[in-house]
Amino acid sequence: MSKDTVKETVLNTTDDKGQPLVIVTTSTFRMDFNGDTLTVSRVVIKEDEEEVTPIMVQPWKCLPNGSRENFSSAEDAYSWFENDIKPTIV
Repeated sequence: MSKDTVKETVLNTTDDKGQPLVIVTTSTFRMDFNGDTLTVSRVVIKEDEEEVTPIMVQPWKCLPNGSRENFSSAEDAYSWFENDIKPTIV
């Protein structure tokens, strides 16, 4: 089972003339759940072809108290990545 998710990052800065400049970066991640393991890849389109680069293979989720727990389902794994990990990825 696979699912794509998008992260949009907005950087408010100024150009070389001091004018306000907003830079928006969009990153696409593909989450695959197979068996009990979540694999996350970064997806980039180059010359109309997908380039998929794995960035994380995770057999369990880290909990806020420092312990870990097995994923209960694909949706549990996807939710963990989207809520706990994706916001920290640059």
